[in-house]
Amino acid sequence: MRPRTMGAQRVLQRCSFGDLGRVERVGRNFHFWDGRGNFIVDVHIAERRVVDNLTFSLRDSGQAI
Repeated sequence: MRPRTMGAQRVLQRCSFGDLGRVERVGRNFHFWDGRGNFIVDVHIAERRVVDNLTFSLRDSGQAI
């Protein structure tokens, strides 16, 4: 995502969980790469419940975390 004027966001890249090349989890931080090995984003998630749900969803889509 990239900010635009007036608070709007522009999507730079979309990638489903199943199409990700790699995901690393360090505590509550997730690091995502696309299928070509290009880095996409680092995400920090404060809520433990959200971390658990994201981890489950990624594993359910076949990602090894």
